[in-house]
Amino acid sequence: MKHIYFYDCPRTGGTSFKHWSRRAAGLKRVYFGGSQIWHHVPFSPRDKVRELAPKGSEFYTLTLLRDPVEHTASLYSKIRVHKHSYREKLKGLSFQNWIYGRFEADRKTAPDPWGFSMVRFYDPETGDLNRAIENIESIDFVGFTDRLDKDLNLFLDQIGSNLKYDRSRKNAVRRAYHISPKDRAHILRIRSDDLILVNHFREKRGLKPYA
Repeated sequence: MKHIYFYDCPRTGGTSFKHWSRRAAGLKRVYFGGSQIWHHVPFSPRDKVRELAPKGSEFYTLTLLRDPVEHTASLYSKIRVHKHSYREKLKGLSFQNWIYGRFEADRKTAPDPWGFSMVRFYDPETGDLNRAIENIESIDFVGFTDRLDKDLNLFLDQIGSNLKYDRSRKNAVRRAYHISPKDRAHILRIRSDDLILVNHFREKRGLKPYA
């Protein structure tokens, strides 16, 4: 049986994969870790993760990255409906008021479960960009949220699985606000480290970088 460890950075598609994997008969050993939401543990290097799988078993690691702007929008939408202390800070704040207001400061102090920073997620100890990239380099497959179905099926093909990922449970962002080019540029300025991180792996895959 194949064992998969999914490094679940919040708001990248992990919930969709989680629900699908529960129904997939050939993937009964899928571990969701790295995310403080599911297991309340920090990112773990591959050698520590391997301890989850029985000795001698097939073991694969997987993660998903996301356009920092779409990630920010998804974060805002999720927090507004989730029962969490940070939700109170968003009371009365539109998306634009938030990103031009307290978002930059909150990104440095907000609790990790919300995934304000992909760099901090992949290097929780120091939040260092180069170390985060190095940690992700050790993962077998790096996919992208905007290619969720394609990349998860590509991953399944690469590990020799005959299963096909089918996202029957949509977990898409439902937002009623517009992100202008100015808004996008502002978010990418604040999340410039995340943009470098994600584009590093986009370019490795021969995919168009986010801008």
